[in-house]
Amino acid sequence: MLPFVSIISLNFIIHLYLVNSAKYTVSPLRSVLETLMEVYYVPYDEVELFENYTKTRNRRASNSAAPVLKNVEHEFEEEYKDIGHSVVMKCVPTGTPTPNITWYKDNMTPVKRTDRGRVLPVTYDVWSIILNDLVTEDSGNYTCRICNPLGCTEHVRRLIITGYPKLFPSIRKGYPGNTRVLISDSVVLSCPTVNLTDYSVKWEKVISGFGRNATQELLTQEDKYTVSDNTLTIRNATEMDEGWYLCTTNNSIGTDQATGYLTVGVLGRPSNEGHSDADMISFVSEVEIMKMIGKHENIINLLGCCTKSGPLYAVVEYVANGCLRDYLKKHKPNTVNDPSGDQMPLKHHELVQFTLQVARGMDYLASRGCIHRDLAARNVLVSGSRVLKVADFGLARDVRDSDYYRKRTAGKLPVRWMAPESLCHNYYNTKSDVWSFGVLTWEIMTYGETPYAKIPMHFLYNYLRQGKRMQRPDNCSENMYQLIQHCCSFNPDDRPSFTELKEKLEVMVASIEHL
Repeated sequence: MLPFVSIISLNFIIHLYLVNSAKYTVSPLRSVLETLMEVYYVPYDEVELFENYTKTRNRRASNSAAPVLKNVEHEFEEEYKDIGHSVVMKCVPTGTPTPNITWYKDNMTPVKRTDRGRVLPVTYDVWSIILNDLVTEDSGNYTCRICNPLGCTEHVRRLIITGYPKLFPSIRKGYPGNTRVLISDSVVLSCPTVNLTDYSVKWEKVISGFGRNATQELLTQEDKYTVSDNTLTIRNATEMDEGWYLCTTNNSIGTDQATGYLTVGVLGRPSNEGHSDADMISFVSEVEIMKMIGKHENIINLLGCCTKSGPLYAVVEYVANGCLRDYLKKHKPNTVNDPSGDQMPLKHHELVQFTLQVARGMDYLASRGCIHRDLAARNVLVSGSRVLKVADFGLARDVRDSDYYRKRTAGKLPVRWMAPESLCHNYYNTKSDVWSFGVLTWEIMTYGETPYAKIPMHFLYNYLRQGKRMQRPDNCSENMYQLIQHCCSFNPDDRPSFTELKEKLEVMVASIEHL
């Protein structure tokens, strides 16, 4: 009984296989069955089996067809779409067996989308390809190729991306800028935008505070102020008009803001003991940042300030040992003249401790929504008890409202300490401070040497983009050098946070102290 059941099952399997293949004739069929008969010695009706196979094959062959595209009038079509919109491209076929579809862009598959190095998604439906948030790079020839065992067909559609996207009204660099006007004169502040799209403009005067905590006054006094398009006109200026002015542009996409300082003076009056208006504005900005930051052991603390009726003053805590760079050079091994007391050379574990103190200060700054933008050994101070304090907030910015800052004005910058995104795009956030911290750590481990000293500044960005970095200092452990490299990752997202750096350094210091 078993051989009989087996041969029936095998005959059924062979029958199905032959029906699905339109290539076999009776000869291979007979050969297969004869082989089976030699094994099982069971007779079979060859004529009946072959007749069933032939009927099924002919029936399926009469229904089979190569794929044909529906609703296609031309082999090549063009479609125009605006930037930011979406497109759905379809190729709906007929054919038996059911065909499969492959999409190509400019004869390449799979379809890939990028925008200035950023990968964009591609979505597929049953017979469709969907591209959302179109960009200029999406222009090209899109081909759908549809095939089944009986043939192939294809259709080409040329997608052309046109127009301009609706963007938020970005204010041009340097505006409204800092301006000086004489008493009783008029002055015009300007706030032009880069993207000429529909937007509104609002002008306000900063009354007190800084950043998110600032108090503004909307300028509505018609006989005093005139707002027209992107300009603010102030007539009959008085000393009460001096201060910060905030320009805000807004549309449905987003908002941009920029400030400028207006100085109101008397003809022939000296500007604060020889200092320029720009110097005074920078000084006031730095004081406001220090007031916003508050107090921390590893931050230089503001004790008081005088910004009205006379010369500008700021009172900060006293630090006896000056800047960290000079202190490192003074205590470098083989350069100390008096190896005793305060003149003893610094050891590796002390350098790690210094790095930890800076990390604690920067972690506090980041928690307060502040980016420093000029973190370097020259801007860290050393107290008499060797407590390090991050100082010099002349370039610092409050980023609590946006998490980043884009520099809009000209001025000298600390190129050798700057992250690649800052060098190339004037873009700053906490992760760009982390890059500077990595360079500062290298300074500490080299006892105050200049980073990238042999690389011309105008070649530095390309040097960094090629993955090149400073070599490991002689007195630097492998763990510390890995930390430097981690901080100096080209991609900002690959860099650690200051909290992570602080925790890692605390573990390093603890392990050294237990040795």
